[in-house]
Amino acid sequence: TLTTATSESHEIRLQNQERIAGMIDYVVGYLHYKSSSNTDFQQVISQIGSAPALAGVIRLPLNRYGDEKEESLFANVTLHVNDAIELSGGARQIWYNTLSGLKSYAVSTGTFVDNAALLRQAKRKATIYSASAKYRVTEDVMVYANFGTSWRPDTVAIGGPALPSALQVAFLGTPPEKSKSYEVGFKSDFLDRMLRVNVSAYLQK
Repeated sequence: TLTTATSESHEIRLQNQERIAGMIDYVVGYLHYKSSSNTDFQQVISQIGSAPALAGVIRLPLNRYGDEKEESLFANVTLHVNDAIELSGGARQIWYNTLSGLKSYAVSTGTFVDNAALLRQAKRKATIYSASAKYRVTEDVMVYANFGTSWRPDTVAIGGPALPSALQVAFLGTPPEKSKSYEVGFKSDFLDRMLRVNVSAYLQK
């Protein structure tokens, strides 16, 4: 196989340097990302002769291509209530487009033809967000809690059958995935920072 891949990303951020009113930090921004991947490979097809022997081998050129693009807007605000309490929250709005497929070489026409069963084209939109709280009980002990959501786009299997059945097609791609995660814990230092003890509990759905 021979794979050629390119990608580019650009991000613009605006964030404060000095805390607003001595309490607030913020960041807002825009992300642009796109990538392209093309893989050329060959499917080996054997021909059986009249006797139980291999009559020949045909190498059928295939092209696996994929393009994706993401644009998103994001923002996060952190509130420093005092020296002990910190609250934070943020969100990201995502717009995602993808196009991928498999082209087989048609000997009769001398061109590459898309395999309709493996063609994937989608436009997705998702919103994710997060929130956290930290409380410094003492100079050496801090407790915290985090909550967040996440999203990732469809996936498509590479290397599946060139001519899949309807049943096989159902397993060649997955829908977008969403999740929620929760975490609580504490971090501590003892013996003049010679001993560090961190404990956390994590749950993801």
